[in-house]
Amino acid sequence: MIGFYDYTVILTYLSMLSATSGIMLCLNDIGHPYLGMFFLMFCGLCDAFDGKVARTKKNRTEQMKQFGIQIDSLSDLVAFGVLPACIGIAMLRSSIEFSIFPNFKFLHLDDKSAIIKVILNIIAVFYALAAMIRLAFFNVLEEERQKTEGGGVNKTYLGLPVTSSALIFPTILLIHIFCSADLTFLYFVFLAIVGVLFISRIQLKKPTTKGVLIMIAIGLIEAAALAFVFIVMKKIMDSLTFLYKTVPGRFFLKLLTTRALSKLAGAFLDSSASSFLIKGFVEKNNINLDDYQTDGIKTFNQFFRRKIKEGRRPFDMDANHLCTPCDGLLSVWNIKADTVIPVKQSLYTIKSLLQNEELAAEYNDGLCLVFRLCVDNYHRYSYAESGKKGPNIFIPGILHTVRPIALESLPVFAENCREYTVIESPVFGKLVQMEVGAMLVGRIVNLEGEGMAERGKEKGFFEYGGSTIILLVKKDTVNIKDEIINNSQAGIETPVKMGQMIGTRR
Repeated sequence: MIGFYDYTVILTYLSMLSATSGIMLCLNDIGHPYLGMFFLMFCGLCDAFDGKVARTKKNRTEQMKQFGIQIDSLSDLVAFGVLPACIGIAMLRSSIEFSIFPNFKFLHLDDKSAIIKVILNIIAVFYALAAMIRLAFFNVLEEERQKTEGGGVNKTYLGLPVTSSALIFPTILLIHIFCSADLTFLYFVFLAIVGVLFISRIQLKKPTTKGVLIMIAIGLIEAAALAFVFIVMKKIMDSLTFLYKTVPGRFFLKLLTTRALSKLAGAFLDSSASSFLIKGFVEKNNINLDDYQTDGIKTFNQFFRRKIKEGRRPFDMDANHLCTPCDGLLSVWNIKADTVIPVKQSLYTIKSLLQNEELAAEYNDGLCLVFRLCVDNYHRYSYAESGKKGPNIFIPGILHTVRPIALESLPVFAENCREYTVIESPVFGKLVQMEVGAMLVGRIVNLEGEGMAERGKEKGFFEYGGSTIILLVKKDTVNIKDEIINNSQAGIETPVKMGQMIGTRR
């Protein structure tokens, strides 16, 4: 075969693969324009080290050096020239009659919209062209410099480096997401500005190793923030079909949910740097702050697990009443051996939910109550009933990347992390209370271990990434209110509040 395939070029090849994958995924029918942004940042990470890795091999031939220069430029053109342009086109294509420009009312005029669309497409093409010119001119200057200076590393840039797009456009996307206005138009403005800077004669000092590491750290923070947003924000939940039901999507989701990235995202949400998210989150979800204790809140996770004010969630203490342990939307399912229950983008039988065949069998013909918490709900929860409490049983999440597991006749690609405890109630018998988190990064915090449960007492709380509670009750134990049963049979979730009576002892 022609070409070279040793370790000195592997990062360049990976960058090219990442760039082409990003282009295909952000433009195809089941992808999302923002998917390409993660691949763009990965390309930037590869580019930060490819030259350093190549120079570690001291016996490279001149042919190998020239080959490395050529593929680096070609890869950079696709990664930092074509991919950002395609992301912009995908954002534009996903708009509906230019309704993405609420602050530019003239764009809604039918006779102007086609002209504006053509102009924005021209900007995208210009950007890619400017990137190509910048790379070609850099190669010419570098070749001349090598001949006159006899080698070494250049200490200045002429024109903005194309690799800067790996930090610039993710920043625009983050502003886009957390701003109340849609900034798709702004993305194209920056495409034009950055394209002009590519071919300008401005001189920039090449960053030192410390500077490169700082930029990498910024990129990782942006990646963590975007990963957090991508998974949990409703704005991009239309990508779940891609993420859960295609092989490339599940590989991509596995990358997003790695322990390192999850810890980084968690550290960000636990830091004061995340406080700027709170205001937009409150406004977007119409949260009534009058109900909550907000003093001393300095991080997003502190806000998400905020406590409610005294008396705002009174708990019905009638021993013959079954009450909801949390705020949320309630669905009730009759339990059969083959009953399949949808929970947070996954599907479970009671057996697969508990991972305990013997315990699951005890609830045949009983009821499964699923409380789905929305982002505006109170995310602390209480014990549904008093009684002897068993240990907290934690079940980790699993992502079946390539092949789904079989659940009856349905494929299941992901299982959520979850934690449950058994409560021996003197009134309602043996109950199972379970908290369900996100697939691999659920933040479930239970406050007590084995001991005695006390009806209405706080059991724990969710941090961002976990938001479903399940109650299992045995056959002939409780009569659930007719309204809730009728709604569930019609596929309608019933809004409930913590402490509210939802059924009576049978």
